[in-house]
Amino acid sequence: MKFISPMIFTLLLVIFTLVFELNLVSTAYFSLLLSIFVHELGHLVFGLFNKVRPESLIFGFIKLSWEKQFKVRLNTQWGFFGGLFRYKPTTFNNKKILRLLTGGPIFSLFFTLTFFVKIEFFQYFLYLIFQYS
Repeated sequence: MKFISPMIFTLLLVIFTLVFELNLVSTAYFSLLLSIFVHELGHLVFGLFNKVRPESLIFGFIKLSWEKQFKVRLNTQWGFFGGLFRYKPTTFNNKKILRLLTGGPIFSLFFTLTFFVKIEFFQYFLYLIFQYS
């Protein structure tokens, strides 16, 4: 019997941070989940462009599966708590596999650059507003 699952861990972390007002901990945790989701989404998108059939996408406590139909489930396995993109095994050439594998880091890099550029622009915009008001 499992003592604690990833979903229970997340709920306990949310309750703990609300009770003790540790907003930095919860922000860091959910930022980590978001970055894992973006990374695994990159593998999924690049896989779909290369006609690879997805089997499941796991990030944190959420599992998306495409077995017979699309389903959203809770991830109960700690081994896959970080993230996992699983696809149907078929024969691929090396170029398709390389594209599939590089999809995650490319999406992560693109998301990071976009996020930081928007934050920098927003901070500069606020600086201009408050400086001249």
